[in-house]
Amino acid sequence: MPGTHMAYPGIKNNQTRADVIAYLNKQSDHPVNLATAAGPAATTATAAGAAPTGLDSSAPSVKTLLASAAPAKGQAMFQQQCSACHSINKGGANGVGPNLYGVVGAKMFAAAGYSFSSAAKKHATGDWTAHELNEWLYDPMKAVPGTHMAYPGIKNNVARANMIAYLNQQSDHPETFK
Repeated sequence: MPGTHMAYPGIKNNQTRADVIAYLNKQSDHPVNLATAAGPAATTATAAGAAPTGLDSSAPSVKTLLASAAPAKGQAMFQQQCSACHSINKGGANGVGPNLYGVVGAKMFAAAGYSFSSAAKKHATGDWTAHELNEWLYDPMKAVPGTHMAYPGIKNNVARANMIAYLNQQSDHPETFK
């Protein structure tokens, strides 16, 4: 709506948007039947109990970019975009988001002392590899529908590779990306 004063960016994730609409509909004195109102283009949630197989946000691969990534540029981006919610020092406290020290190679959505959303917990099936971080950082809300993280992601492939390289350095045991 051009000219609005609302700065809210919207909900890009189809399932999350549908969940919000369903919730708002329930708050009405005259709720509509969403099954018939949605029409044939409506999307459905993953079948209950279906186990996700890794994150998938349709992110372009950054595998070849990791070899020449610039961790210092990733650090600058982290300070600018992530540090308000995340700390990244060894033994650092969780904030709005978990402390990210040692995230590469760690169990997904399992930071000590941090309570992840149920949506994230459903995807806690492996470790944070460069591939999984690439998928998550590209579009967190698409990678994990229903996540509480509102960060829109990093669409630039080089910037995403730089961030992954920086996160990798913040560890007692950084990995070698091949």
